[in-house]
Amino acid sequence: MNDLEFVDTHVHLWDLYNEKVSYDWLKPDVKEPRFGPDFQDLKKDYLAGNFLSDSVNSNVTKVVHVQAALGTADPVEETAWIQSEFERSGIPQAAVVYLDLSLPSAENELNRHLEHPVTSGVRDFYAADKLDDPSYQIGFSLL
Repeated sequence: MNDLEFVDTHVHLWDLYNEKVSYDWLKPDVKEPRFGPDFQDLKKDYLAGNFLSDSVNSNVTKVVHVQAALGTADPVEETAWIQSEFERSGIPQAAVVYLDLSLPSAENELNRHLEHPVTSGVRDFYAADKLDDPSYQIGFSLL
């Protein structure tokens, strides 16, 4: 085993059978050339137990889940699921959650994410396109 302990700061977990969380990019008919020819290998569950098994000899001391769900009507559902993975397995200890900071509901949604102690950061996929938008700036100020 490697003696160097480290935090894995960018892990994606997903449960393709979770009816409340959608992973549109992992649907069987989706072709995604950015992920290469082995993309089909990703189209199966990757749960905390899978990560623990894959990293058993890596000396990972902590794990940060980064939002993986796309197409979910309520992004807090992924956060709730990640919280349950932590409670069941001990990982991930932190999560970067999805939040569209330009929405009028951003404050309410942020507060709902924060009901789950794993919430540690926010990811807004499309922030670069909205930096000058006053509604985005209001949402950003919540952070």
